[in-house]
Amino acid sequence: MPSKPWRKRIRIHESTQRELCRVLFLVIALIPLVFVACYSCVRITPWYQSYQKELWQQRISDNLGVNVRFSSIEFPSPERFRAHNFVCLHPETGKQILKVEKINAAMDRSGWTVDLVSPELNGPQIQSAMQVIHDWFLCRPQKSASLLRLSVPEMLVFDGVENTKFQNVEVGLQPTETASSLYLKFSIAGQNFSEASTLVIKRHHALAFPTTHLELISNDISIPCRLLAKRFPTLLELGNDAGFRGTMAWTQNDQNWDANIAGVFESVDLGIVTAPIGSPIRGIASLLIDQALIADDRLLLAKGSLDLSGTNGTAETEWVHRTRDAFRLQAQPSLWKLENKTARIDRLAVQFELAPNGLKLEGKIRPADPGWPNNIAMIVDKSAIIGSSTRIPLKTVSDWLLSTSERIKLPSGDESQVSGQNSEMGRYLARHLPWPRNNATALAPFIATDQR
Repeated sequence: MPSKPWRKRIRIHESTQRELCRVLFLVIALIPLVFVACYSCVRITPWYQSYQKELWQQRISDNLGVNVRFSSIEFPSPERFRAHNFVCLHPETGKQILKVEKINAAMDRSGWTVDLVSPELNGPQIQSAMQVIHDWFLCRPQKSASLLRLSVPEMLVFDGVENTKFQNVEVGLQPTETASSLYLKFSIAGQNFSEASTLVIKRHHALAFPTTHLELISNDISIPCRLLAKRFPTLLELGNDAGFRGTMAWTQNDQNWDANIAGVFESVDLGIVTAPIGSPIRGIASLLIDQALIADDRLLLAKGSLDLSGTNGTAETEWVHRTRDAFRLQAQPSLWKLENKTARIDRLAVQFELAPNGLKLEGKIRPADPGWPNNIAMIVDKSAIIGSSTRIPLKTVSDWLLSTSERIKLPSGDESQVSGQNSEMGRYLARHLPWPRNNATALAPFIATDQR
């Protein structure tokens, strides 16, 4: 067999060929094998595991905007990781926001998909968590950011009173250059047959004043008001057991904010609601809000109805008489025969509308006795109070708030004293009535009081 031309030109001694084969084997096979073996041995050492954990804790903390701690982290593949005993801490206060037993995360072309196993959210830190998400994710325009999807079968939220179990929680985060959106869908344990609630938060970057819009749609699920109190502090004044079903919309920028609420507040504690004026009326009621408009901490419009039925309602007789006189409400003569300091509320059902042109109170009780009048707002110890057929001026409402708050007895029981704190509370409530913006005369005494 004739020799090939290249072998005629390049002649290598047999010993040289063997040396070359040894070098190639050493470079291509033996050295990589030794390197991989050494690297594998290093990876299982406690020193390397600690280094890798601290490295990823810092990396995830920088990406999430909170301090992250976990006991261990694993990498089944380059696009996946698992972290155990995962904890998120507030970057300033160090308080725990979220605790997760295990996190499974995977990366694909569309973005990250994360599964949380047995997470627990610290309820008092919900506002802090929302603020971090808002400032760190939603307020950062990004051109090439990927979608983040979170799936949570169950999550416990402790709000300081009790645990609330959320189920089938789905979270989606999509940041873009012009607007960033956060989508949250959830159910609550015990309400599994209801349509899931949704929360959508959208940050518009391209506007002259960057604006955040929040919309909550609870559908059939009753959401504990305690969980919303950090965003809407007034909800705490409805009682610990109050729940909300309906919609809330909130828009805010650097200049102003406004809110629109429509829905039903269930299990409202009237004793807590009326605490600023001495809790003259007590009981568990249902508050239906057809529409409530609020702008810059100022009530613009509120209309709906209040319903209290059963045997749990009571009212101070003196307050009932004073309210009747202040609003010029009609009442049955038997009402004036009440001698006890506290009267039982047989039924309270009133349709209200609070607007710049006054307060409208209409009774919704259908009289069982044909001889009773229509438009009954409240039945106290079998005595009826009739709703107002005309609007009550806001000046009358403010005078009623001031007089009611000033009559609150001090803890000492001395009726001759007037609590300055209660008087200030009455002025505060009066100032937040929906006064017309051009009515400077009516607002002057309340604004002056606050400035002092």
